[in-house]
Amino acid sequence: MLKHLLPRLLLGADYRLFDPGFYRRNTPELGWWRCLPLLHYLLRGWREGRDPHPLFLGDWYRKRYLAAKPQNPLWHYIRQGGRAGCEPHPLFDTGLLLRQTGAEPGSRITPLARYLEGAGDPALQPFPLFDQDYYRKANPSAALAWPTLLLLHYLAHGAEEGSRPNALFDPDFYRQQYLTPDATRLAALLHYADEGRRAGFRPNACFDPEFYRRQMQAAGQTGDPLLHYLRQGLHEGRYPCPEVAALARRQRPCISILTPVYNTSENQLWRCVNSVLMQPWPYWQLCLVDDGSTEAHIAPLLAGYARLDPRIRVAAMPENSGIAAATNRAAELAEGEWLAFLDHDDELAPDALYQVARMIDAEEPDALYSDERLINLESRPLDTLFKCALNRELLRTHNHLMHFFVLRRRLFQELGGLDPDCDGAQDYDLALRVAERSEKIRHIPRVLYHWRAHAGSTSIHHEQKAYAGEAGRRALAASLMREHLDARAEATELHFFYRTRRRLPECCRVSVCGDEALPEACRAALQDSWPDLEWLEPAGGNSPVEWRNRAAARAEGRYLLFVGAEVRRLRPECLTALLEYGQDMALGLSAGWLEQPAGPHRHRGSLPDLGNASPLYYASFLRDVSVQHNRFHCAQYAWAVAEQLFLVRRGLFLAGGGYDPAFRTLAFAQLDLCFRLHNRGLRHVYTPWAVAECGPVAVSEALLSAAEADRLLLQARWKKLLNRGDPWYNRNLLACSGVSEADFTAWFRGRPA
Repeated sequence: MLKHLLPRLLLGADYRLFDPGFYRRNTPELGWWRCLPLLHYLLRGWREGRDPHPLFLGDWYRKRYLAAKPQNPLWHYIRQGGRAGCEPHPLFDTGLLLRQTGAEPGSRITPLARYLEGAGDPALQPFPLFDQDYYRKANPSAALAWPTLLLLHYLAHGAEEGSRPNALFDPDFYRQQYLTPDATRLAALLHYADEGRRAGFRPNACFDPEFYRRQMQAAGQTGDPLLHYLRQGLHEGRYPCPEVAALARRQRPCISILTPVYNTSENQLWRCVNSVLMQPWPYWQLCLVDDGSTEAHIAPLLAGYARLDPRIRVAAMPENSGIAAATNRAAELAEGEWLAFLDHDDELAPDALYQVARMIDAEEPDALYSDERLINLESRPLDTLFKCALNRELLRTHNHLMHFFVLRRRLFQELGGLDPDCDGAQDYDLALRVAERSEKIRHIPRVLYHWRAHAGSTSIHHEQKAYAGEAGRRALAASLMREHLDARAEATELHFFYRTRRRLPECCRVSVCGDEALPEACRAALQDSWPDLEWLEPAGGNSPVEWRNRAAARAEGRYLLFVGAEVRRLRPECLTALLEYGQDMALGLSAGWLEQPAGPHRHRGSLPDLGNASPLYYASFLRDVSVQHNRFHCAQYAWAVAEQLFLVRRGLFLAGGGYDPAFRTLAFAQLDLCFRLHNRGLRHVYTPWAVAECGPVAVSEALLSAAEADRLLLQARWKKLLNRGDPWYNRNLLACSGVSEADFTAWFRGRPA
């Protein structure tokens, strides 16, 4: 009983300013004081810098109002500070609260206690930068569990979970820009509220308070720039920063966003629309089309959004007609010269349209796409998809463009819009048709789209739209016909992934060049799959580089199949899978997947191990990383392929000069050959359907020494190419994974002499 009465006896009407549960959680060494935590605070805790309540920061209060004097800050606040207008916390605005409640500054109860007493009133706004309405919508689970005092949820959990206090404050940007790397997200907002706001620091990358304040002053307006922009400037299309203004002076591409809506939940639709409303690039349209929704809340919601901002256009289909038809109807509403596609339950990243406008200004593409992030129902990140530049062979395997996809409206109209017969894979069909029409498709290596995973989404449950898989296969088959590619489209065991099976060339000789005598299992697999083979095996005394050049010179076959010494077994269709690509005169080398034992000289995964000094690991990274990151079960173009198993036209190998004998190791001689052919405009192909099982290889000190010399030679010879980088490896992955760009660059292309 005493522990409940003590706060009222000692603190009176302000007893709520001490939260015993909060104090116990943050003072684990209380011991027997756990029964009387208030006494511990009054006698010891305040001297130790303990806080009595999440909304009362003792040390901050002392430094601000007591000149750090040894005085209990809570007593001071209760007895005189609260009535004198002192703030108990950087995120508590006494003046704002008094205006909301109509209370006098010198009343019997402090403003903070009054706020805590009126916890049931959702209209009470403790701090202007903490938007309770936004926070409630953005965090519905928290709103259910904490129906009142949402600011306390933000302080206790929300900040570090990644929740934002308002639509425009980006704690990750702020702490990286102005604080130390180990600063918390909560510390970012506290610093901004206490210091950064007055200093003119940016709350996010695209809002400059001083730049915006000058616009306000020119219009005779006063107040906080960020709050004015949130409440008024956004809807007026004002520029939030000089970068946006400078781009708009050069050109103003208007981006019309097409969003079919069908029975979307109110919260998810709010997230979708709000992500567009908050864009710093003001030249956009949002075209919302109700595709025959049966839920009663959809029509009034859409009507409300149309009234909210004149850039939002709304229409309705007479009945449910499918995604393609509804999107085409949305395109009829569009007036912008660019069209973008946004699903009704997904979101745009905060600067998505500005980054799109920048790419349009810089590259003048016909279409573009970005990286994307998989998010949960409350927009928390689950995974990130780091994409590569347009890779036509990868596109024939799956839609690696996907979201955020933007193209010229003129091109969309020329293509006839979306095909309703491809519903479920209409975006894949469009991507294929755009890629057939134009090579000016650019990738923005930034996360500009948030793709929501939920029970009805293909992002997490592929089986939810099984019909879409067959629609995608039909779209690919139609694309192959339009391109006059003699091949058929096949579904694979993975949903939404396909195989383009090309017709094999007429029977011709293949010269098989083994670095050692081939195991019988390899011979049998090759003999069973192809009738005309020539066997070339080394007589000894030559290095693999020398042997392969000699074998190519004396071979009689139209194609050369090189097989490394570590290959133990070949899968049955290995050779035919390579021949499918080897016959294409526009391609260079075709290679397959190597099932190899793990080891320090083999790269695995998407990120480099900069601490691995092995030159053979370096060669493996250059050769393998893009294939492994872009999914090794997908056929795709690559700038280099493995030397252990590949096929090449004999004439191409000889015309290209074969292997350069200046390289002593096969790994680097192979990279040099691949780069020479790459520079001639030939693309190499990796196919997962050609599989070789490999055994371990002994790596001697002599081999490592020779490989290190070869690495230096390769880096010197191909400095410009290495500086440009692998076109199918996304370096945005490095920055987002904490890998230093400077360290990677020095390792990748070599340190200057």
